Amino acid sequence: MKWKKFSLILGGAIFLASSASAATYKPLPPLKRYNTKFYNCYWINNPKIKALIKELHHYHVNTIIRPYGLRMEFPNYVLFDNLTDQFNPRAIYPIDTLSRLLHQLPSAKIYVIGYSDNVMAESLKKAYSFNRSQKLAGALWTKGIPMKSQSLSYRGLGSRYPVANNRYANHMADNRHVEVAVKLPH
Repeated sequence: MKWKKFSLILGGAIFLASSASAATYKPLPPLKRYNTKFYNCYWINNPKIKALIKELHHYHVNTIIRPYGLRMEFPNYVLFDNLTDQFNPRAIYPIDTLSRLLHQLPSAKIYVIGYSDNVMAESLKKAYSFNRSQKLAGALWTKGIPMKSQSLSYRGLGSRYPVANNRYANHMADNRHVEVAVKLPH
């Protein structure tokens, strides 16, 4: 009975077998390794990360945790003076906490997105939200973010995707915020 040729991959090697000869060993080429850290779904169980997220909650930062990502919404009053794109004096503390959190997440993609309410003209809203996201990205840059294996981008979306109804003043304040989205490789 003749055997057909087949290959079997086991433990990083290819074994070729046929009826005429014994099995021969041929090594596989080495895997390409990149400077990337892969995360499983349990990355949030890291006690340092838990403590830093809890500290961000202390500064009124809303945090949404996903298996391979993290989203943080910084309200307007936490970072900026009223109706300006200048940092207020208390903004140092949440920015420092955010940078320490991002240092715990190498290989992450970081997106800084600015939002505004619907009071101004559309071009002004986009410029306003873009300037705020640019300011926060610049502050993170001075803190060493992005690290060598991370990427950082920013943009302003104006009044698109509101989180609350713009009929009332307190809801408009909720729509003026800067969001930091972190995507982790998996």
